[in-house]
Amino acid sequence: MDQVGVPWLLLERWWLCLLQRVPFSPTDSSTILRKLVNDKNARAAEKTALRDLGGECGPILTVETAL
Repeated sequence: MDQVGVPWLLLERWWLCLLQRVPFSPTDSSTILRKLVNDKNARAAEKTALRDLGGECGPILTVETAL
């Protein structure tokens, strides 16, 4: 886990989502969240962590915290 409590596996997924945007264009947390939720390579544990870390605010908070 990093300093804000986000597991490294999730951070790696976010970074990959950002790096795959070639040519790079601005994006927002909701776009990244959609890509993560729809990622067929993501494991169930990663999707559960994404949801759980957001708490009452939901997984969008997890993505915004990581960004």
